[in-house]
Amino acid sequence: MSRMLVALVAAALLAGACVKADTKTAVKTDASGTMSIELSYKLEAIESAKTRVEEMRARAEEAGREGPDQAQVDEQLSSFVKNFDPEKASADLKSRGFEVTKSEAFEKDGWKGVKLEGTFADINQVLAADRTKREATRAEAEAARTAAAAGGEQGGQGGRRQRGAGGMAGMMGRNRGTDTSAPFVAQFVSTDKPGIGKAVLLAPRENRNRAGQAGQGGQGGRGGRGGQGGQGGMGGGMEDIKRTLTISLPGKITETVNCKKVDDTTVSFDMKGMDMQPDEDGNMPNMVTQGVAVFFEIPEGCKINFEAPAAPKAAEKKEDTPAPNKKKGELRTDGGN
Repeated sequence: MSRMLVALVAAALLAGACVKADTKTAVKTDASGTMSIELSYKLEAIESAKTRVEEMRARAEEAGREGPDQAQVDEQLSSFVKNFDPEKASADLKSRGFEVTKSEAFEKDGWKGVKLEGTFADINQVLAADRTKREATRAEAEAARTAAAAGGEQGGQGGRRQRGAGGMAGMMGRNRGTDTSAPFVAQFVSTDKPGIGKAVLLAPRENRNRAGQAGQGGQGGRGGRGGQGGQGGMGGGMEDIKRTLTISLPGKITETVNCKKVDDTTVSFDMKGMDMQPDEDGNMPNMVTQGVAVFFEIPEGCKINFEAPAAPKAAEKKEDTPAPNKKKGELRTDGGN
């Protein structure tokens, strides 16, 4: 089994590995501020992932195929767990411009993770580091979508070597936002209203269930069994994925989008894994399509750098509708000759 597929196997199993993240951020007018983070994962998820890999290996051996390489799978699982190590988590924050004042591990009720507290002298430095990380995340997401499409196509064609890859790659695509490192700080964007800025806590996405479509492709032929199994295994894990973000801004809040106002300068929102799932018609929830954001008054002397809003995407050109064939003696009604 290729290393790419092994990575998909382990990462897909952990995409719904029950991750919780609780982040509290406060940004001041001079661009300095504080942050506290509590990040954890469900211990049961690791054992569950190992069990599923063993089952996959057994099925592969029965069919005379090559199964997942244990050493490579163990490497992927170990990499996931290390994200919750206080030393690694602290290093991640420091690389983004934070001064870590507290870092400690904890384990409670079957969950294990890390608690961190820190300060930053310049939010702009933190945001610059986060932009770099977002770009890397987008590249990984695009790779996952490509793998999902390829896996789904091969599954539909009955490919023997990629059996089940469509479903796993589909899970990777659906959960591409799952990030086990310290959550991103909000993006600050300028608006067309004088003196009003916008903090984006969750960027909107297109209402297009690409990964789900690719995963369905894997249900065809011999690849379908793995795809269906992967989808079935995601339900429980998604329920335990949760992110809570609270942010205090340097100015008075004027409007909120998909988040609740705590006081004049603070908002908060909760997002569970199941909140990101499409409805029966394939439509994504408002939190996905509209994003999560807050508008606030920019105080005098504010040193936060506001990005220009993203340019609207050009409308897709509609394919020309073929002109109807004109029968002898029949008038054209479409303006043609």
